[in-house]
Amino acid sequence: RLQNMYFTYLLLLRAVSKAGEYLKQYDYHTGEDRVDQMTREDVRLLVDAVQDFELCSSTFNETSLFLADKEPLKEVIKEKFRNISVVLDCVQCERCKLHGKLQILGIGTALKILLESEKLEHVAARGEGEKGPTEGQSHQQPVDPSLCSTSSHPSHNFQRKEVIALINTVAKF
Repeated sequence: RLQNMYFTYLLLLRAVSKAGEYLKQYDYHTGEDRVDQMTREDVRLLVDAVQDFELCSSTFNETSLFLADKEPLKEVIKEKFRNISVVLDCVQCERCKLHGKLQILGIGTALKILLESEKLEHVAARGEGEKGPTEGQSHQQPVDPSLCSTSSHPSHNFQRKEVIALINTVAKF
């Protein structure tokens, strides 16, 4: 069990490291400028700390983990996460259900980052972090426990809830 926690911890750190520039550029719109600035600064500190943690990149190498064709692997992961989400739906405690689904989405987002790292690096290099919604649009999107996204932004497919779940999951570990 400890090895599983360690593996998950390294997986999360590696994902944050790979998505670092994207996370720094992301528009964390909360509605209050002061809170937005604090959030951006906290994320910058998190990303810098993770990227300084060189053990992460030398201990965990996702290229050897994902040597096989990525498309069938993505489908297997999606199915496993759907099954976990269905099991979590049976949990009676709403608080436990919420935290469980948040962690599953955070780990799923980390896997998504590692599986699609080339696309993410291209987006970060072009400076295209996701922008917040425009006037009259909502930050809320339908909850989808799978790894596929319904984002309308063509150059990446990370939803706001995925970014939030990733950061919260890293914080729990």
